[in-house]
Amino acid sequence: MTPPATTRATAHRPVPTTPEPAPPLDLAARHLTAATPGLAGVLNDRATLRTLLAGPRTVPEIRAITGVSKPTAYQSVARLQGQSLAEPAPVPPRGARRCAGPAAERFQVPAGTAPLAAVTVSAHRIEVALVDVTGRGLGPGTVSTRPGAAGPPGRAEVVGGVTEACRRAGLTPHRLAAVVVGATLAAARHLLDERPGPDEENLPSGLQVHLDADLAATAEQHLGPADLDAHLLVWGGEELLLSGRVQGLPVSGYSGTGLAHRTSRLFRELDLQALDRPARTGPRTDADDAAAELLAAGLARSLVGPVCLLDPHTVVLAGPRLTARAPGLAPLLHRELARLVPAAPAVRGTAVHGDPVLSGALSHGLAEVREQLMNSIGHGTAPGAPPSA
Repeated sequence: MTPPATTRATAHRPVPTTPEPAPPLDLAARHLTAATPGLAGVLNDRATLRTLLAGPRTVPEIRAITGVSKPTAYQSVARLQGQSLAEPAPVPPRGARRCAGPAAERFQVPAGTAPLAAVTVSAHRIEVALVDVTGRGLGPGTVSTRPGAAGPPGRAEVVGGVTEACRRAGLTPHRLAAVVVGATLAAARHLLDERPGPDEENLPSGLQVHLDADLAATAEQHLGPADLDAHLLVWGGEELLLSGRVQGLPVSGYSGTGLAHRTSRLFRELDLQALDRPARTGPRTDADDAAAELLAAGLARSLVGPVCLLDPHTVVLAGPRLTARAPGLAPLLHRELARLVPAAPAVRGTAVHGDPVLSGALSHGLAEVREQLMNSIGHGTAPGAPPSA
Protein backbone atom coordinates (compact mmCIF):
# COMPACT_ATOMS: atom_id res chain seq x y z
CA MET A 1 0.00 0.00 0.00
CA THR A 2 1.41 3.31 -1.09
CA PRO A 3 1.74 5.84 1.73
CA PRO A 4 -0.20 9.01 1.26
CA ALA A 5 1.73 11.91 -0.18
CA THR A 6 2.73 14.47 2.31
CA THR A 7 2.83 18.13 1.62
CA ARG A 8 5.35 20.47 3.14
CA ALA A 9 4.35 23.96 3.92
CA THR A 10 6.37 26.55 2.08
CA ALA A 11 6.29 30.29 2.51
CA HIS A 12 5.11 32.18 -0.57
CA ARG A 13 4.80 35.89 -1.08
CA PRO A 14 1.32 36.95 -1.92
CA VAL A 15 0.91 37.50 -5.63
CA PRO A 16 -0.85 40.78 -6.36
CA THR A 17 -3.92 40.44 -8.43
CA THR A 18 -3.04 43.55 -10.47
CA PRO A 19 0.51 44.65 -11.42
CA GLU A 20 1.87 47.78 -9.81
CA PRO A 21 1.92 50.75 -12.15
CA ALA A 22 5.39 51.47 -13.56
CA PRO A 23 6.85 54.92 -12.89
CA PRO A 24 6.43 57.37 -15.75
CA LEU A 25 9.22 57.13 -18.33
CA ASP A 26 11.04 60.39 -18.86
CA LEU A 27 12.75 60.02 -22.21
CA ALA A 28 14.67 63.27 -21.81
CA ALA A 29 16.05 62.23 -18.40
CA ARG A 30 17.49 59.03 -19.85
CA HIS A 31 20.16 61.01 -21.63
CA LEU A 32 20.98 63.34 -18.73
CA THR A 33 23.45 62.42 -16.03
CA ALA A 34 24.76 64.46 -13.17
CA ALA A 35 28.00 66.23 -14.01
CA THR A 36 31.00 64.73 -12.24
CA PRO A 37 33.33 67.14 -10.44
CA GLY A 38 35.90 66.75 -13.22
CA LEU A 39 33.40 67.42 -15.98
CA ALA A 40 31.94 70.40 -14.13
CA GLY A 41 35.42 71.84 -13.66
CA VAL A 42 36.22 71.49 -17.38
CA LEU A 43 32.97 73.20 -18.35
CA ASN A 44 33.61 76.04 -15.90
CA ASP A 45 37.18 76.45 -17.12
CA ARG A 46 36.00 76.65 -20.73
CA ALA A 47 33.41 79.28 -19.83
CA THR A 48 36.05 81.29 -17.97
CA LEU A 49 38.51 81.04 -20.85
CA ARG A 50 35.83 82.11 -23.34
CA THR A 51 35.27 85.18 -21.17
CA LEU A 52 38.98 86.02 -20.97
CA LEU A 53 39.37 85.71 -24.75
CA ALA A 54 37.21 88.83 -25.05
CA GLY A 55 39.59 90.85 -22.86
CA PRO A 56 40.94 91.17 -19.30
CA ARG A 57 38.35 90.49 -16.60
CA THR A 58 38.17 90.56 -12.81
CA VAL A 59 36.75 87.62 -10.87
CA PRO A 60 33.47 89.49 -10.13
CA GLU A 61 33.13 90.15 -13.87
CA ILE A 62 33.77 86.49 -14.63
CA ARG A 63 31.09 85.52 -12.09
CA ALA A 64 28.59 87.93 -13.63
CA ILE A 65 29.20 86.58 -17.16
CA THR A 66 29.45 82.85 -16.44
CA GLY A 67 27.08 82.61 -13.47
CA VAL A 68 29.43 80.53 -11.30
CA SER A 69 30.06 81.08 -7.64
CA LYS A 70 32.96 83.08 -6.26
CA PRO A 71 35.05 80.06 -5.12
CA THR A 72 34.40 78.32 -8.45
CA ALA A 73 35.54 81.38 -10.41
CA TYR A 74 38.79 81.60 -8.42
CA GLN A 75 39.37 77.86 -8.89
CA SER A 76 38.83 78.11 -12.65
CA VAL A 77 41.26 81.01 -12.93
CA ALA A 78 43.84 79.09 -10.88
CA ARG A 79 43.51 76.02 -13.10
CA LEU A 80 43.86 78.13 -16.24
CA GLN A 81 46.99 79.71 -14.77
CA GLY A 82 48.37 76.21 -14.25
CA GLN A 83 47.89 75.54 -17.97
CA SER A 84 49.48 78.87 -18.99
CA LEU A 85 46.11 80.10 -20.27
CA ALA A 86 45.64 82.94 -17.76
CA GLU A 87 47.83 85.44 -15.99
CA PRO A 88 47.38 88.66 -14.01
CA ALA A 89 46.78 91.58 -16.34
CA PRO A 90 48.84 94.77 -16.05
CA VAL A 91 47.54 97.38 -13.64
CA PRO A 92 45.55 100.14 -15.44
CA PRO A 93 47.52 103.38 -15.87
CA ARG A 94 47.22 106.20 -13.40
CA GLY A 95 44.07 108.19 -13.93
CA ALA A 96 42.03 105.22 -15.18
CA ARG A 97 39.18 103.86 -13.12
CA ARG A 98 40.65 101.42 -10.61
CA CYS A 99 39.24 99.51 -7.65
CA ALA A 100 41.09 98.41 -4.55
CA GLY A 101 41.27 94.96 -3.03
CA PRO A 102 41.91 91.42 -4.30
CA ALA A 103 38.64 91.40 -6.25
CA ALA A 104 39.98 94.22 -8.44
CA GLU A 105 42.79 92.07 -9.85
CA ARG A 106 42.27 91.48 -13.55
CA PHE A 107 43.25 88.35 -15.46
CA GLN A 108 43.96 87.88 -19.15
CA VAL A 109 45.10 85.27 -21.65
CA PRO A 110 48.90 85.57 -21.96
CA ALA A 111 50.14 87.36 -25.05
CA GLY A 112 51.36 84.98 -27.73
CA THR A 113 49.13 82.08 -26.73
CA ALA A 114 48.23 79.80 -29.64
CA PRO A 115 49.61 82.00 -32.42
CA LEU A 116 48.41 81.59 -36.00
CA ALA A 117 49.36 82.90 -39.43
CA ALA A 118 47.00 84.31 -42.06
CA VAL A 119 48.42 84.37 -45.60
CA THR A 120 47.11 85.78 -48.87
CA VAL A 121 48.65 84.45 -52.07
CA SER A 122 48.37 85.63 -55.66
CA ALA A 123 50.62 85.36 -58.68
CA HIS A 124 52.52 88.54 -57.76
CA ARG A 125 52.15 88.92 -53.99
CA ILE A 126 52.40 87.02 -50.68
CA GLU A 127 51.26 88.73 -47.48
CA VAL A 128 51.55 87.23 -43.99
CA ALA A 129 49.94 88.43 -40.74
CA LEU A 130 50.51 86.88 -37.30
CA VAL A 131 48.10 87.07 -34.36
CA ASP A 132 47.56 85.16 -31.13
CA VAL A 133 44.32 83.51 -30.04
CA THR A 134 42.92 86.80 -28.69
CA GLY A 135 43.47 88.54 -32.04
CA ARG A 136 46.42 90.64 -30.90
CA GLY A 137 48.96 91.24 -33.65
CA LEU A 138 52.41 89.67 -33.35
CA GLY A 139 55.08 91.57 -35.21
CA PRO A 140 54.79 93.71 -38.32
CA GLY A 141 54.02 90.87 -40.75
CA THR A 142 55.56 90.60 -44.19
CA VAL A 143 54.65 91.45 -47.76
CA SER A 144 56.60 89.77 -50.55
CA THR A 145 56.17 90.89 -54.13
CA ARG A 146 56.95 88.73 -57.15
CA PRO A 147 57.45 91.09 -60.09
CA GLY A 148 57.62 89.32 -63.42
CA ALA A 149 56.72 85.94 -61.92
CA ALA A 150 55.89 83.34 -64.56
CA GLY A 151 53.35 81.52 -62.39
CA PRO A 152 51.82 81.28 -58.92
CA PRO A 153 54.11 80.64 -55.95
CA GLY A 154 54.76 77.14 -54.66
CA ARG A 155 54.38 75.77 -51.16
CA ALA A 156 58.07 76.32 -50.34
CA GLU A 157 57.78 80.01 -51.19
CA VAL A 158 54.69 80.38 -49.00
CA VAL A 159 56.40 78.58 -46.12
CA GLY A 160 59.39 80.87 -46.57
CA GLY A 161 57.16 83.93 -46.21
CA VAL A 162 55.63 82.53 -43.03
CA THR A 163 59.06 81.69 -41.62
CA GLU A 164 60.32 85.22 -42.31
CA ALA A 165 57.28 86.74 -40.59
CA CYS A 166 57.89 84.53 -37.56
CA ARG A 167 61.55 85.56 -37.46
CA ARG A 168 60.61 89.24 -37.41
CA ALA A 169 58.10 88.62 -34.63
CA GLY A 170 60.57 86.59 -32.56
CA LEU A 171 58.41 83.49 -32.88
CA THR A 172 59.43 79.94 -33.76
CA PRO A 173 57.35 78.55 -36.66
CA HIS A 174 56.62 75.22 -34.94
CA ARG A 175 54.52 77.09 -32.34
CA LEU A 176 51.95 78.15 -34.94
CA ALA A 177 48.63 76.50 -34.18
CA ALA A 178 47.29 77.15 -37.71
CA VAL A 179 48.42 78.57 -41.05
CA VAL A 180 45.41 79.67 -43.12
CA VAL A 181 46.16 80.52 -46.75
CA GLY A 182 43.76 82.43 -49.00
CA ALA A 183 44.71 82.07 -52.65
CA THR A 184 43.36 82.93 -56.05
CA LEU A 185 41.92 80.09 -58.10
CA ALA A 186 45.12 79.47 -60.06
CA ALA A 187 47.33 79.74 -56.96
CA ALA A 188 45.04 77.48 -54.91
CA ARG A 189 45.12 74.77 -57.55
CA HIS A 190 48.91 74.98 -57.76
CA LEU A 191 49.34 74.77 -53.97
CA LEU A 192 46.90 71.87 -53.61
CA ASP A 193 48.44 69.89 -56.46
CA GLU A 194 51.98 70.28 -55.10
CA ARG A 195 53.18 67.80 -52.51
CA PRO A 196 54.34 69.19 -49.13
CA GLY A 197 58.09 69.59 -49.00
CA PRO A 198 60.59 69.26 -46.14
CA ASP A 199 60.20 72.98 -45.35
CA GLU A 200 56.74 72.26 -43.93
CA GLU A 201 58.15 70.02 -41.21
CA ASN A 202 58.59 73.17 -39.10
CA LEU A 203 54.82 73.83 -39.40
CA PRO A 204 53.01 71.08 -37.48
CA SER A 205 49.64 72.40 -38.61
CA GLY A 206 50.61 72.47 -42.30
CA LEU A 207 49.08 74.81 -44.86
CA GLN A 208 45.31 75.13 -44.96
CA VAL A 209 44.60 76.38 -48.47
CA HIS A 210 41.27 78.13 -49.10
CA LEU A 211 39.92 80.04 -52.06
CA ASP A 212 40.03 83.82 -51.69
CA ALA A 213 36.29 84.08 -52.41
CA ASP A 214 35.41 81.70 -49.56
CA LEU A 215 37.53 83.60 -47.03
CA ALA A 216 36.06 86.90 -48.22
CA ALA A 217 32.60 85.46 -47.57
CA THR A 218 33.75 84.41 -44.09
CA ALA A 219 34.92 87.96 -43.40
CA GLU A 220 31.62 89.32 -44.67
CA GLN A 221 29.74 87.03 -42.31
CA HIS A 222 31.81 87.90 -39.22
CA LEU A 223 32.55 91.58 -39.86
CA GLY A 224 29.59 92.70 -41.97
CA PRO A 225 26.08 93.65 -40.84
CA ALA A 226 23.69 91.19 -39.23
CA ASP A 227 21.73 90.43 -42.43
CA LEU A 228 24.18 87.87 -43.74
CA ASP A 229 22.74 84.62 -42.39
CA ALA A 230 21.80 83.92 -46.03
CA HIS A 231 24.04 85.82 -48.40
CA LEU A 232 25.58 85.20 -51.79
CA LEU A 233 28.92 86.84 -52.48
CA VAL A 234 30.00 87.67 -56.03
CA TRP A 235 33.78 87.84 -55.90
CA GLY A 236 35.48 89.79 -58.66
CA GLY A 237 39.06 88.64 -58.47
CA GLU A 238 41.18 87.08 -61.17
CA GLU A 239 37.97 85.20 -62.03
CA LEU A 240 34.37 85.83 -61.05
CA LEU A 241 33.33 83.31 -58.39
CA LEU A 242 30.40 82.74 -56.09
CA SER A 243 30.65 82.09 -52.39
CA GLY A 244 28.64 82.85 -49.26
CA ARG A 245 26.42 81.10 -46.75
CA VAL A 246 22.82 80.10 -47.45
CA GLN A 247 20.46 78.01 -45.31
CA GLY A 248 23.23 77.62 -42.74
CA LEU A 249 25.54 75.93 -45.27
CA PRO A 250 28.59 77.40 -47.01
CA VAL A 251 28.50 77.98 -50.76
CA SER A 252 32.00 77.17 -51.97
CA GLY A 253 33.60 79.23 -54.70
CA TYR A 254 36.09 76.53 -55.69
CA SER A 255 35.54 75.14 -59.17
CA GLY A 256 34.27 71.59 -59.23
CA THR A 257 32.87 71.47 -55.68
CA GLY A 258 29.33 72.13 -54.51
CA LEU A 259 27.60 75.00 -56.25
CA ALA A 260 30.79 76.49 -57.61
CA HIS A 261 30.96 78.21 -60.98
CA ARG A 262 33.86 79.42 -63.02
CA THR A 263 33.82 82.25 -65.50
CA SER A 264 33.42 79.87 -68.43
CA ARG A 265 30.25 78.45 -66.87
CA LEU A 266 28.29 80.99 -64.88
CA PHE A 267 29.61 84.23 -66.36
CA ARG A 268 30.34 83.03 -69.91
CA GLU A 269 28.04 85.69 -71.44
CA LEU A 270 29.53 88.52 -69.40
CA ASP A 271 31.98 91.02 -70.88
CA LEU A 272 34.78 90.62 -68.32
CA GLN A 273 36.90 93.27 -70.00
CA ALA A 274 34.39 95.85 -68.82
CA LEU A 275 35.43 95.06 -65.23
CA ASP A 276 39.07 95.77 -66.00
CA ARG A 277 38.41 99.33 -67.10
CA PRO A 278 39.00 101.76 -64.21
CA ALA A 279 35.80 103.03 -62.60
CA ARG A 280 35.11 106.66 -63.44
CA THR A 281 35.29 109.04 -60.48
CA GLY A 282 34.26 112.22 -62.29
CA PRO A 283 31.02 113.14 -64.04
CA ARG A 284 29.35 110.18 -65.73
CA THR A 285 28.53 110.16 -69.42
CA ASP A 286 25.82 108.38 -71.37
CA ALA A 287 28.38 105.83 -72.50
CA ASP A 288 29.27 105.09 -68.85
CA ASP A 289 25.61 104.59 -67.95
CA ALA A 290 25.06 102.31 -70.92
CA ALA A 291 28.11 100.22 -70.02
CA ALA A 292 26.98 99.92 -66.39
CA GLU A 293 23.50 98.84 -67.42
CA LEU A 294 24.95 96.28 -69.81
CA LEU A 295 27.19 94.92 -67.06
CA ALA A 296 24.28 94.75 -64.58
CA ALA A 297 22.12 92.93 -67.14
CA GLY A 298 24.87 90.38 -67.78
CA LEU A 299 25.42 89.79 -64.08
CA ALA A 300 21.69 89.41 -63.48
CA ARG A 301 21.31 86.79 -66.21
CA SER A 302 24.26 84.88 -64.77
CA LEU A 303 22.85 85.01 -61.22
CA VAL A 304 19.28 83.95 -62.00
CA GLY A 305 19.98 80.25 -61.42
CA PRO A 306 21.87 80.57 -58.11
CA VAL A 307 19.41 83.18 -56.77
CA CYS A 308 16.36 81.04 -57.59
CA LEU A 309 18.00 77.91 -56.19
CA LEU A 310 19.53 79.34 -53.01
CA ASP A 311 17.10 82.21 -52.26
CA PRO A 312 19.66 84.47 -50.53
CA HIS A 313 18.59 87.52 -48.56
CA THR A 314 21.51 89.60 -49.83
CA VAL A 315 23.87 89.61 -52.79
CA VAL A 316 27.24 91.16 -51.91
CA LEU A 317 29.59 92.58 -54.54
CA ALA A 318 33.25 92.29 -53.49
CA GLY A 319 36.71 91.78 -54.86
CA PRO A 320 39.21 94.01 -56.66
CA ARG A 321 37.10 94.14 -59.81
CA LEU A 322 33.73 94.86 -58.20
CA THR A 323 34.23 96.80 -54.95
CA ALA A 324 34.86 100.17 -56.59
CA ARG A 325 31.88 99.70 -58.93
CA ALA A 326 29.47 98.46 -56.26
CA PRO A 327 27.84 101.83 -55.35
CA GLY A 328 26.66 102.40 -58.91
CA LEU A 329 26.27 98.77 -59.92
CA ALA A 330 24.25 97.52 -56.93
CA PRO A 331 20.97 99.38 -57.66
CA LEU A 332 21.17 98.47 -61.35
CA LEU A 333 21.75 94.82 -60.55
CA HIS A 334 18.83 94.79 -58.11
CA ARG A 335 16.56 96.29 -60.75
CA GLU A 336 17.61 93.70 -63.31
CA LEU A 337 17.16 90.83 -60.86
CA ALA A 338 13.68 92.11 -59.99
CA ARG A 339 12.76 91.67 -63.63
CA LEU A 340 13.95 88.06 -63.73
CA VAL A 341 13.13 86.51 -60.32
CA PRO A 342 9.95 86.68 -58.22
CA ALA A 343 11.64 88.01 -55.06
CA ALA A 344 14.86 89.86 -55.80
CA PRO A 345 17.40 89.93 -52.94
CA ALA A 346 19.01 93.11 -51.69
CA VAL A 347 22.26 94.02 -53.46
CA ARG A 348 25.09 96.03 -51.91
CA GLY A 349 28.84 96.34 -51.83
CA THR A 350 31.09 94.70 -49.28
CA ALA A 351 31.11 96.08 -45.73
CA VAL A 352 34.60 94.77 -44.91
CA HIS A 353 37.33 97.41 -44.80
CA GLY A 354 40.85 96.58 -45.86
CA ASP A 355 41.75 93.20 -47.35
CA PRO A 356 38.68 90.92 -47.02
CA VAL A 357 40.71 87.79 -47.83
CA LEU A 358 43.22 88.45 -45.04
CA SER A 359 40.39 89.34 -42.65
CA GLY A 360 38.60 86.13 -43.56
CA ALA A 361 41.74 84.07 -43.04
CA LEU A 362 42.15 85.62 -39.58
CA SER A 363 38.49 84.99 -38.69
CA HIS A 364 38.67 81.38 -39.89
CA GLY A 365 41.95 80.72 -38.10
CA LEU A 366 40.81 82.30 -34.82
CA ALA A 367 37.63 80.21 -34.76
CA GLU A 368 39.59 77.01 -35.37
CA VAL A 369 42.37 77.73 -32.86
CA ARG A 370 39.92 78.77 -30.16
CA GLU A 371 38.07 75.49 -30.64
CA GLN A 372 41.36 73.62 -30.26
CA LEU A 373 42.10 75.62 -27.13
CA MET A 374 38.72 74.77 -25.60
CA ASN A 375 39.17 71.07 -26.35
CA SER A 376 42.65 71.09 -24.79
CA ILE A 377 41.35 72.08 -21.35
CA GLY A 378 41.71 69.11 -19.05
CA HIS A 379 43.74 67.18 -21.64
CA GLY A 380 47.22 68.63 -21.33
CA THR A 381 49.14 71.53 -22.81
CA ALA A 382 47.26 74.00 -24.99
CA PRO A 383 48.28 74.27 -28.67
CA GLY A 384 50.88 76.96 -29.18
CA ALA A 385 50.95 77.95 -25.51
CA PRO A 386 53.98 80.03 -24.56
CA PRO A 387 56.62 78.07 -22.71
CA SER A 388 56.38 78.42 -18.95
CA ALA A 389 59.17 80.23 -17.20
